[in-house]
Amino acid sequence: MPGHTTQHQRQTSLTLSLSSCHNADDRREELIKMLTHSSSVITNEPAGGAVTKQRASRHVACWRDLQPVYELSRNVILCLFTQLTGSEQTVRRSTMEPIMNRIWPRVFQRLHRTSALPRRSHSGCAEHATVPADTHSRRIKPTLLVSRLYQPSNLRDVGPETRLQGEVTCKSQRLMQQAGLIHPSNPGCYYYLPATVRSMEKLTRIIDQEMQGIGGQKLDMPSLCSAELWKTSERWDLMGKELLRLKDRHGGDYCLAPTHEEAVTTLVAHQMNVSYKQLPLLLYQITRKFRDEPKPKFGLLRGREFYMKDMYSFDVSEEAAYQTYESVCEAYTRLFSRLGLRCVQVQADTGNIGGKLSHEFQLPADIGEDRLLLCGNCSFSANVETMSSDRTDCPQCKTGTLVESKGIEVGHTFYLGKKYSNVFNAAFINAQNKPSVAEMGCYGLGVTRILAAAIEVMSTEEGIRWPGLLAPYQVCILPPKKGSKVDEAAVLAEELVHTLGETFSGLRGEVVLDDRTQATIGKRLKDANRLGYPYVIVVGQGALEETPRFEVICQQTGNMRSALNDAAAAKKIKPDHLKALIRGAQCCIQLRIFAEASAVRAAERDARKAKAKEKKLHGQKETVLAAIQDRGIKFLQSVKPPRRGSDSEDEDKGSSAAISQLSLDGLSSQEVTGAQVFLDEQASLHWPVLFLYPEHQQSDFISAFCENTCFLDHLAVMFGEELPPWDTDRKYHPQNLQLYFEDEQKDRLYQVNPETSLLKVLQHKRFFVKAGTPSFIVLVNGSSFCKKFITGKKIQGL
Repeated sequence: MPGHTTQHQRQTSLTLSLSSCHNADDRREELIKMLTHSSSVITNEPAGGAVTKQRASRHVACWRDLQPVYELSRNVILCLFTQLTGSEQTVRRSTMEPIMNRIWPRVFQRLHRTSALPRRSHSGCAEHATVPADTHSRRIKPTLLVSRLYQPSNLRDVGPETRLQGEVTCKSQRLMQQAGLIHPSNPGCYYYLPATVRSMEKLTRIIDQEMQGIGGQKLDMPSLCSAELWKTSERWDLMGKELLRLKDRHGGDYCLAPTHEEAVTTLVAHQMNVSYKQLPLLLYQITRKFRDEPKPKFGLLRGREFYMKDMYSFDVSEEAAYQTYESVCEAYTRLFSRLGLRCVQVQADTGNIGGKLSHEFQLPADIGEDRLLLCGNCSFSANVETMSSDRTDCPQCKTGTLVESKGIEVGHTFYLGKKYSNVFNAAFINAQNKPSVAEMGCYGLGVTRILAAAIEVMSTEEGIRWPGLLAPYQVCILPPKKGSKVDEAAVLAEELVHTLGETFSGLRGEVVLDDRTQATIGKRLKDANRLGYPYVIVVGQGALEETPRFEVICQQTGNMRSALNDAAAAKKIKPDHLKALIRGAQCCIQLRIFAEASAVRAAERDARKAKAKEKKLHGQKETVLAAIQDRGIKFLQSVKPPRRGSDSEDEDKGSSAAISQLSLDGLSSQEVTGAQVFLDEQASLHWPVLFLYPEHQQSDFISAFCENTCFLDHLAVMFGEELPPWDTDRKYHPQNLQLYFEDEQKDRLYQVNPETSLLKVLQHKRFFVKAGTPSFIVLVNGSSFCKKFITGKKIQGL
């Protein structure tokens, strides 16, 4: 608007006004004017609130005290105040002005809020906070800087001499030590450094989502377990030397538990009032485990101390336990699919844990210690331990050939039956109010092993490649080298860090700035490749253009797209350029593989969403069905309601059949299709209701008729001010209508009082809902058609 000054214009004018002052007195007076007339912009006061000159002077006095601190960092002063210090260095106005407009009000707001500004004491006098001389060195910077990340190995190379000594035995161990993710402590034990802890926390959150999605409840059990429990289950001697044993000062025997079947069964056994309605009960934990490995190797793949998720289930029957077993296996499959890991579920031996059924989740890898037999013709797969190693024919499809491969075990499931629950008397109260021993299962996931195995199978020899959801940080931003021609773009790099975090909530705390600007871009790119950041953004000359451009490198495809463009440009110059042709073909292959993998993941994600939506819809229908049954409302084909806690297959089918009757498919009215009964927030049912007018062969449909409202309310709307066009005689008035419904034999009519609620009618002993839609016949009271229609039929009131 003409004559109207915006806040942005005021900020710009204030910035330029201050930068034009060349001595301290002029700057002081200008600051007083700015603080006096622009309080809402600078001091964060409400718009229109006056700031006195005396108060502004106090702020400027504080500014004078802080000025020596800013003088120590000329680059910061240069960025914030353009040429406020009178530095001889020149800055491009087109670059600095947009940054100044954004940063200027923030600076004074922070000065106003921090302890460095004068504060009013109880006596009414302003007091100045003292700033220690070493405050700057202790200040925690808001931006994540690579130079501040704790990585003791400093990307050191683990050379061939070290590998020959047996310290490093696989790719994942070498890469993780190079990148400063782990550090060896003693054989089989490692320090998990900050980046690894971040990845493990992300993996833990994903595991929690999947386990809690199937009803799992998280707890924490002691790692130090009494020998008495293990002796009771007869595993104290069975475990052999792999069980880490120790004695306390009183001579008592203990062990550092590698698994917790005994402990969790004892815990449940002590709860004497567990009802069958509380089952299945799924308890899980994610904790450190211990195993005295004779020869620890492969880094985190086989160590003496590791993190594991172990879940234990308790069910009412063997059939219910198998259903729980399948649901956990499906959750494991979803988990690995989300991580982008191609795991194979194979039949396995129960080992010293015992039980009736067992499966392993194997990640195919050349260094895997498990030998697997896979059929290329069907889905059959098994560990060699469960079959004869020389067998080549598939026992499932009978036609396929078994091929042997190696795998890394990352998960294991067991159906235990009553092996432990009988020993420790883990019982529940069944439907007959009698104690019954629970059926059990146990399910393990190697948390640290999943992390190391993913790096093992996904990484190159030169750098780590993470599953996208597990990368410690998602984005690394590389500013230009200090002293280069585009050094001024470094300011934009830091601003980009904050912009990404503010714009994309998923990137908050996930963007790091490689501030080691003394190193070249190439050296830092190499380090970023080793660390495996999914995305690297290079801030260069393009960032200073009128429309800023940044080079984005996806580690999954490397710089394939830019390399492909370079190859295409070289081919234009020299069509028979052999190196360009080969490089271009390699890039196309890699990009196609990446695109196909992305498409597969997208399809799997869509399938998971569709399944979750279907499950949610099924749950909503079951809730509606329960509400209908509680009200005593009947369908035309009545179905026996399922008993709670029953595992009968027939009853499950009956429940599904009852739910299917809530669908309105098959009704002739096109308007009705898709409408169905639902439950609102007040727990009231809303029904689709059909009104039939046989005299005119017409009908009306109400998509959501609340059960607590009466018929007269709806009739008043349908036949109020405007009558339907087919009512040429104008006789369909709400007070002149009679309502009826037919019984299932259609030989008797029941007359409905229009002032009756829908629920009362639906609860009538002779009313049956047909095709999920209550239907009513509407006739004109005393009309000739009404008399003819009811002739020969039995009429009964409610």
